[in-house]
Amino acid sequence: MRPLPSLRPALCRGELRKVNKTQTIRFGSARYSLPTEWVGKVVEVSVVDHEVVLAYDGRQIDCHPLMAPGEVSIKDEHYKGKPRVPARAIRVRTGTERAFIALGPAAEAFLRSAAATGSSRLAAELADIVTLERSWGPRSAADRLGTGDSLSPLPGQGCARHPGRGLARSQPRTTRQDLEIESARSPRPTSQRIRLGEGSMTAPAPALAPDLVAGLRRLKLARVRVIAPDVCQTAKTQRWAPDEFLRTLIEAEIAARDESNLRGRIKQAGFPVVKSLDDFKVQASSVPQATFNYIAGLEWIRAKENLCLVGPAGTGKSHLLVGVGHAAVQAGLRVRYFTASDLVETLYRGLADNSVGRVIDNLLRVDLVILDELGFAPLDPTGSQLFFRFIAAAYERRSLGLASHWPFDQWGHFLPDETTAVSMIDRILHHAVVVVTEGESFRMKEAKTRGGELAKKKA
Repeated sequence: MRPLPSLRPALCRGELRKVNKTQTIRFGSARYSLPTEWVGKVVEVSVVDHEVVLAYDGRQIDCHPLMAPGEVSIKDEHYKGKPRVPARAIRVRTGTERAFIALGPAAEAFLRSAAATGSSRLAAELADIVTLERSWGPRSAADRLGTGDSLSPLPGQGCARHPGRGLARSQPRTTRQDLEIESARSPRPTSQRIRLGEGSMTAPAPALAPDLVAGLRRLKLARVRVIAPDVCQTAKTQRWAPDEFLRTLIEAEIAARDESNLRGRIKQAGFPVVKSLDDFKVQASSVPQATFNYIAGLEWIRAKENLCLVGPAGTGKSHLLVGVGHAAVQAGLRVRYFTASDLVETLYRGLADNSVGRVIDNLLRVDLVILDELGFAPLDPTGSQLFFRFIAAAYERRSLGLASHWPFDQWGHFLPDETTAVSMIDRILHHAVVVVTEGESFRMKEAKTRGGELAKKKA
């Protein structure tokens, strides 16, 4: 045994994110909005009780519900009174577009409106409008674009390319900033609206090519395979930078795998109940605050130390062990939970086919093995030897978390051989944090409290 360390510094569990010019931060492949004054600043992001908490300089500034990858959480009040900024000039690629832009501000507003609705294939419509301009003069076409009337060469007639059908109506001027904010409000761009005349049609995201689907399936990029069509269409429409497009896909895949791995680790651990260290009442227990902070920091697991909780029933031993196990799983560590009787029974099954060594090796593939209710049932000589083999195999290789109501000098009550008991305790305590819990049972306190409340109601 060695003395407990002093209070360790609190772990920084948040992540730093910079607020971009759309007043959002990206966290876990999702986006969250912030007020205008935080643009360009670095804020701390953390998850507390299924809420994303945003803080600056240790002070909470906002919070959002935790969103799934690819989704967004936008608050309308964050965008009230937002100052306008000059829009970026439209990039002209063809002669037809150059002739169309020459019509004036109404033509530029037309193209911005088309970009906002996701329409990028307007070559035929632009050619028709340019033809109209050549036939009836630039002022006539510009006036019709500005008033939003259906454009046609002659009243009641359609365009030369699309007879009998009007062209797109002009929309209000939309800045690039508006487009970015609107894109943040639309978490899953599964389709875009293309407006033609008085009707509308839906343009769903095109499916990936079969060879790309096969390649993603072979690389086991399941999340990328699902969201790639929508992300590709959004990136093309909004003209994302290549690194932004790649970052979106990678973050979504990482988030999906992290979530899947977490579910797998929780299932492998086999916890009997869900307990959290946040729910443990340190002040009401006999566990010192400094000791609790060291246990919650999980550094002892990485150092391959043991945690031994000794005390009477109902003093928080099992709660603390299971809470530590859940915290370790959340931190990316692998955990297994057993009661002492279940572990011995597992080792007995290996004894039947002479595979005890292989069973022990499989059990010790995790970072932490929790053994609860140690000493509740006495062990026979064979069970005692099997249990000693497990402790000896874990010595200085893996961390053990043990809970028992028997003090170490009384382990002879459930271990028949004194030599085995001494050797076992020697290996457990060599690198160990020992916590002695005392006081009245929490269960009895709650039972008395409920009984008193019922008596008052009856009275």
